[in-house]
Amino acid sequence: MSRWNDAPGPRRADRLALVLMAATALAFATFSASRPAEAAPPQDQVLVPVGGSALGGLTTNPALSPLFSVNTHDYVIRCGVGLNVVSLHLIAATGTIQAGGQSGATVDLSVNLGEGQAAVVGSSANQYWIRCLPHDFPVLQIANQHSPPPGWYLTGNITSSTTGPASGLYAMILDNNGTPVWYQAAPGGAINVEQLPGNNIAWIPSVGPGLGSDPNGAFGLYNLDSQTTSSVRAPLPPTDPHELLQLANGNRMLIGSPAPIGQAFVDCVLQEVNPQGGLVWSWKASDHISLTESTRAQPVNYNGRQVQDVYHCNSIDVDQTTGNVLLSVRHTDAVYLINKVSKNVIWKMGGNTTREAGAVYLNIVNPADRFYAQHDARFRPNGDISLYDDHSQQATGNARGVEYAINPGAGTATLNFSYQNGPISNATGSFRRNAVGTDNIVGWGIRGGSGFDEFDATGGTAQGLLMTMRFPNGESEYRVVKVDPSALDVNLLRSTAGLPRPVSPSTLWQPLGGVLTSRPAAASWSPDRLDAFVRGSDQQTWHIWSSNGQWSGWEPLGGSLTSGPGVASWSAGRLDVFVRGSDQQLWHQWFDGNHWSGWEPLGGVLASSPSAASWSGGRLDVVVEGSDQQVWHRWFDGNQWNGWEPLGGQTNADPAVASWSAGRLDIFVRNLEGTLGHRFYEGQWSPWEWFAGSLTSGPSATSAFSGQLDVVGGGVSGVPQRFEYSSGWRNWQSLGGATTQTPAATRRDSLNEDVFVTGTDGQLYHTALSSAPGFGAATRQQAAPSRQAAPSQSDAGRL
Repeated sequence: MSRWNDAPGPRRADRLALVLMAATALAFATFSASRPAEAAPPQDQVLVPVGGSALGGLTTNPALSPLFSVNTHDYVIRCGVGLNVVSLHLIAATGTIQAGGQSGATVDLSVNLGEGQAAVVGSSANQYWIRCLPHDFPVLQIANQHSPPPGWYLTGNITSSTTGPASGLYAMILDNNGTPVWYQAAPGGAINVEQLPGNNIAWIPSVGPGLGSDPNGAFGLYNLDSQTTSSVRAPLPPTDPHELLQLANGNRMLIGSPAPIGQAFVDCVLQEVNPQGGLVWSWKASDHISLTESTRAQPVNYNGRQVQDVYHCNSIDVDQTTGNVLLSVRHTDAVYLINKVSKNVIWKMGGNTTREAGAVYLNIVNPADRFYAQHDARFRPNGDISLYDDHSQQATGNARGVEYAINPGAGTATLNFSYQNGPISNATGSFRRNAVGTDNIVGWGIRGGSGFDEFDATGGTAQGLLMTMRFPNGESEYRVVKVDPSALDVNLLRSTAGLPRPVSPSTLWQPLGGVLTSRPAAASWSPDRLDAFVRGSDQQTWHIWSSNGQWSGWEPLGGSLTSGPGVASWSAGRLDVFVRGSDQQLWHQWFDGNHWSGWEPLGGVLASSPSAASWSGGRLDVVVEGSDQQVWHRWFDGNQWNGWEPLGGQTNADPAVASWSAGRLDIFVRNLEGTLGHRFYEGQWSPWEWFAGSLTSGPSATSAFSGQLDVVGGGVSGVPQRFEYSSGWRNWQSLGGATTQTPAATRRDSLNEDVFVTGTDGQLYHTALSSAPGFGAATRQQAAPSRQAAPSQSDAGRL
């Protein structure tokens, strides 16, 4: 190396603290020609393995909801912003249990959870999930639980709290205990939360006052498998938020709410849309429903113009036999049956008697049974019609779920079922019944005490109530839909709840001082030992280490570096450090447990920091970016240095190398477009494969056991991101903070990973991450990367 010196070392931890940002996790999607459509979600839960006896009891602080039962596996606690210390009191069913290094009839321990994170307690065969709900998640009050039939409840709040702490807006899926097993933040409100085929959860935010007037409004479809969102919109805009109905033929029905310039009212256009978004069929209300049928027209601000909302269509259903369409029109207080072919109205139920020529008017036999401002009209298997009667703006009566037997020949509609509980509803709401009427749910819409009641065939008597949910702080909902338990995978719901999750709050980063002018490098030779290396402001190598959790001071190692260092350890007490010297070649220095060696030159013309790995005692592998922007590889076999070997890759950043077992190497690069690339060696080199996303630094890689890889790189705004392979690639996980350099990652053992970054203030920062193999693994597993398939193939198990 051209020049080494012993200039003064870096300043200590008297630097200003790093300003760490609470960054939103980067929504990376991974792909290659052979990758399945689904992407494994991040496995960021905190694992609390329990051995010995079965778990018989569990209490927590903050308090667990619902109360623990051995047959209930999903729970929530209410958490604050950032890091939450959660105390666990574990009770053995019989005998003793082992957890957290303790053993006894009871065990007390604590875990740190960020908002949205879960603690998973128990054995791999019997897990209890405890979700740390976000600080602004709405309070849910669950009561009258009497063993409702199994199923999932899809709903969400469309307004924030009116009392108590301010709440956010969320789409949510509850289990039979009213526990939110899945949720997503829903800016603008979670209107019309529905399950669609292909593991899609759909909802739409507010798209205009009272109805859809935003020309760009659309339903978002969140795919649980890929954790990505697509859009569905009405081809004849704007998209109305009231309905997204999945049809048996694969098409969907939506509503448009147009009010063209020069038109003084808002129309209603029903639209059948194919999976490609093309218009298949449409029907316009103003062609068939006279404006004089409107009983409660209201003025609305429609993109700066005052117009009349005369129709306000709010639900669609389709007869699976005839294809005819059932339409609820709130502002006519009426429900219409429409001939799908001729588009004419077949009958009208409710409202005034004005109707399209040839249509039958169904008179409600008992005037006291009339409905007003209704929602959610549905066909029943027996030919009846059910709906939610908001009873808005009526001096007497209550909101209720009702069902009518219709007789078009006689022109009558007869109330044969009614359930009411509380005041009128100002808007929205729903009423759903299973095929035989033994499971019924009324969603109360916008009113005090919004939420839902579930009851059996007795019609909601005290004995018939199955469960009630309320928003005690004043939030309201649009609809509640219950689906079969088999319709959604509980493990997929758990692992995708609340993404992206701030799983590593900024308070977890530990400043270690120094004045860094490069990326760090890190290695570990045992579970209680960490070593980190940096380039100081004097351009020489500096070293700091931790033994049993205690950090040393900084140690100078000399040299004149033009990059960050790389380091590997092949056994306890052994460290090998690699740098780019001022002559741009690779230099090597090692520690044998007692002394540091001198520096040896290893040649090459480097354009990056080196990265090093070891797969066994006496073996070293080093990768660098060459002057031709491809990756070059050199290795030591225990007797001599070999190479250089060109590996391609086209990079302009530091490459990374890791080994999970003897004979295995994994190399990662950021290509010229900022995309992460990967190839591996198992007797021969695989082709390169690429993952979508945008890195702002080179990657770092580490592994502690066969079949596991961790990659860490800078994402948007320099926020460190973690990308893990363990029975499948998982989504990128934000680690918070910010750096302008390549991070460093190392594993002490199979449970603990450590990440180091150069902070924006030039200090070295450290955080410790935890995970465990085979515990809480990805729902959709994939085999380890191997040479069994080329990237153009689609065999399960490839990246």
